[in-house]
Amino acid sequence: MPLPAHPVACGLAANLAVALSPILLSMFATPAHAGEHACFIDRVESVPEGVRVYFDAAADSTVSVRLKGETAYTRSYRTRNGKLRPGDDDQAVEQAFVLLAEGDGMSMLNGPHDRCTVEVARHGGYTGVLAANVVSEPGASRVQEEFIPALVSATAPL
Repeated sequence: MPLPAHPVACGLAANLAVALSPILLSMFATPAHAGEHACFIDRVESVPEGVRVYFDAAADSTVSVRLKGETAYTRSYRTRNGKLRPGDDDQAVEQAFVLLAEGDGMSMLNGPHDRCTVEVARHGGYTGVLAANVVSEPGASRVQEEFIPALVSATAPL
């Protein structure tokens, strides 16, 4: 018969599990695509204005951004090779990331049956994004959510 754990040890283990849960959630979530994270997100960086969302090179998506308080998506981009171009203009200046502030959201169309929603979120005291990938094919459908914690940007002032 196993011995019960000491109450202090149980409390320490519970506190450690709560502290590590965003990291573990990020590490053990299965990506929907070949990239590091769900929704072709390469990384998220924390900056004073909010978070920067970077995409991996496999991203070939239409990205629409909804600003806080807006009901409609007001900015659109096309991703290719990890870079973004406003709208469908192949001559437009490329951007490396999408900047989202708290309350902003982003929608991505990755194909006829694959879409994502991304929102700035907090989980376990960490700021990041909650990415939800929905794949709907005839006869099969799945949803994958992943909290991606923001890293501190090396280029942004603290």
